[in-house]
Amino acid sequence: MVEKYGSSSKPKYSWPFEFEPYQIQKDFMENLYLTLDQGKIGIFESPTGTGKSLSIICSSLQWLTHNRGAIEDKENEQNQCSPKEKTDSNPSWIQDFADKQKEEEKEYWKRKKEIRSLKVKRWQAKHKTRIRSAPKKKLNEKKRKDMEQGNAEQ
Repeated sequence: MVEKYGSSSKPKYSWPFEFEPYQIQKDFMENLYLTLDQGKIGIFESPTGTGKSLSIICSSLQWLTHNRGAIEDKENEQNQCSPKEKTDSNPSWIQDFADKQKEEEKEYWKRKKEIRSLKVKRWQAKHKTRIRSAPKKKLNEKKRKDMEQGNAEQ
């Protein structure tokens, strides 16, 4: 369980608020900071209008500022342990997302092409016609007869 800082405890951290935060905001930020620091998962609630969004932003950014070096060291250590897994500068979850997005886009365009083809076939059936390619060059009568005879001889 995460240790809580109540309103009676002395503030342990300073927060980048433009104004002096209310006590409920201080408690919220301290508890969130402590939860992040301990690597735990926290569920926080606070009444409407108490500045939850600002409290979350301030405390999480403050925690990131204080722990940036440790986070970078940990990432560097992980990169050194498994260099073959890291092919570019993106984390694997970002690369997985990008790959999935490319696959979905390919599938989208494939499906769109199929729908277009079905629409064309439906239009052709409705109008009892076919969309044809450009007409072929007509051979003159003599060349056509020569070709027929040549084919017949073979």
